[in-house]
Order: sequence, then C-alpha cells, then structure tokens
Amino acid sequence: MSRDKIDPQAEDELRRKRALADLAALEDGAEGMPGTGMGNAYRAATKRLQAMGHDVGENGGDDDPAERWGRLIGRGLGFAVLAYLIWHLISTYVLK
Repeated sequence: MSRDKIDPQAEDELRRKRALADLAALEDGAEGMPGTGMGNAYRAATKRLQAMGHDVGENGGDDDPAERWGRLIGRGLGFAVLAYLIWHLISTYVLK
C-alpha cells in the first residue's frame, strides 16, 4: 500500500494513540494539565524533591530549633492576620 492510500480508520486510530500517549506524558510531567488542579504538579514536585534527597511530608522533625521557631512564628502571624481580617470585615460591613 502506498503512503497516499492510507485507510482513514487506521489514520484515526494512529492519531488517537498519539493523543493518548501525549496525555499520559502530561500526567507524568511537572505541571499537569490546565484545569485539573495542582495535584499533578504537587506530585511531580514531591518526586523531584525526594530524588534530590529532601524529606518531603515529614512534620515530625522538631530537632531543629530554627524550624520549630519558624513554624511557631508563622502560625502566630497567620492567626494575627486572620483575626485582623475578621475584625475589619465585621467592623466595615456588619456594624455599619
């Protein structure tokens, strides 16, 4: 069979297989597909960090005082900002 006389169904099947292979490659990629959320990107970043030797996902390591204080300060600042935002919204829109 010559190149010009390819069966349309075989051509569609080949195109479908290529598209499925491209989608599978995107799922395994670092960024994932737009609109699917950050799950694929998070998994890829986790794999990349683990490959570089980082302990990903372990929060039990309280051995380092800098990490412990950083976490405490960050949580305290987060709470303070949240409290301010709630106060501001209530005083602006509810008590007006």
